[in-house]
Amino acid sequence: MKITQEKLNEIIESHGKWLRNEEGGEKADLRDANLRGADLRGADLGGADLRGADLRDAYLGDADLRGADLRDADLGGADLRGAYLNKTYYQITRIGSRNATTTYCVEDDNVVCGCWNNYRGGTLEEFKKRVESVYGKDGKTPDKKYYTQYMAAVEFFEKMVKLAKKEDE
Repeated sequence: MKITQEKLNEIIESHGKWLRNEEGGEKADLRDANLRGADLRGADLGGADLRGADLRDAYLGDADLRGADLRDADLGGADLRGAYLNKTYYQITRIGSRNATTTYCVEDDNVVCGCWNNYRGGTLEEFKKRVESVYGKDGKTPDKKYYTQYMAAVEFFEKMVKLAKKEDE
């Protein structure tokens, strides 16, 4: 069930009180919430539980998501500009057959791309195999354009992982 913007604003306000240890505050529990297209710009959701939340096309610009649990959250098409995250996410927009967004989390090694794997995504290696099996020359629906786009995204994500590992050394 979709949470109304009004209810979401109440949850964010209560969470802010919780973060400041104020009376009446409660940690935001947005597990499995339908937040598709929600306006979360500037929201402080640090430490919030967003596991499995549908955040497709949500506006998260300047939101503070540090320490938030985003496991299994579907971030496809979400606007993350200026968002404060404790994990590294990369997005490729206007890609593939739906001209949509593909999101990759480096620390979780998780690619979310449309409805693939029931919106949960999978590892970069699994995504690469999926692209090959669908759009590759011997795939179910071979398509050079989509194959090239997705494989370029995979190559970009792989390079970013290598760069992150070098920075950690």
